Amino acid sequence: MNQKTYRITTETLAILSMYDMKYQSKIIEMTNDVFVKEPPFTIIKTNCLFGGSSYNGRMEAVKYYLDFQQKIPVPIYPTERIYAFPTKSPNDISCIWLFWHAIQSIQTNPYGTQAHLVNNETITITLAESQYSIQKQYERTGMCMVIFNRLG
Repeated sequence: MNQKTYRITTETLAILSMYDMKYQSKIIEMTNDVFVKEPPFTIIKTNCLFGGSSYNGRMEAVKYYLDFQQKIPVPIYPTERIYAFPTKSPNDISCIWLFWHAIQSIQTNPYGTQAHLVNNETITITLAESQYSIQKQYERTGMCMVIFNRLG
């Protein structure tokens, strides 16, 4: 499926950058892949607005409650428990956005770190991200969920 813009749902598992003339994002969903013209970071920012706050507002809130400074998890739709985390700086073109509800396990193999998704698909992260780094991001996102769920 090809789209100009994209609404993140519980079916969304990961958003990857594409190096294509027509599409800038590949979105892995439970049952199919979606190709979108917007870059991943724009999709995240737009969906924060759909969820009632700007991306910057979400970042300020997470920093206030958890004092995270880098690769901050994003409560995109907190009431729907949709939280994402970046594998790198969100401005890095090779940043992959993973969704907390989509991660089944995180492992290392000779080619890099793998995030196994709930739909039995695997994303291999072959850059500088270690298993420890991705696992830490996953745990921090879980902490963010707990805090935001308490806030109501």
